[in-house]
Amino acid sequence: MKTITVETADHGEVTFPEPAWCTRGSHTPPPPTAGLDARPRRSELTHQGAPVNVTVTTPAGTEVLVELALWQDIFPDPNWSHGTRVYAVATLVSNDAVDLDVAGLDQLADAMYDAARQIRTFSNVLALQQPRDGGQ
Repeated sequence: MKTITVETADHGEVTFPEPAWCTRGSHTPPPPTAGLDARPRRSELTHQGAPVNVTVTTPAGTEVLVELALWQDIFPDPNWSHGTRVYAVATLVSNDAVDLDVAGLDQLADAMYDAARQIRTFSNVLALQQPRDGGQ
């Protein structure tokens, strides 16, 4: 596992391990032109996994229902419920309305079933991360 060192606004340089699944954490350093105010606070540092889009196909086209990502707060606030455990963030994406007839509702039901399987698969990926983080 590689380590990352980040200059923070409140704790100076902090060093921490980066898990293999982290693809877009908030620990990317700001550009040098951003100035000192762009440095993150230590409690804002996160590991974030690649997003997984759960989609359904409707008569109106393909819609993203939810975007899932693994997430971990590296130095969490003591009041946060997740602690340092890896958890999932689900972002509800679509706010579109679609008119459906009986066939359209059947198609949507099939798509929702497939979406549920995608979410279950993602849950299994998350479960694989739990034992590694010590159950904190």
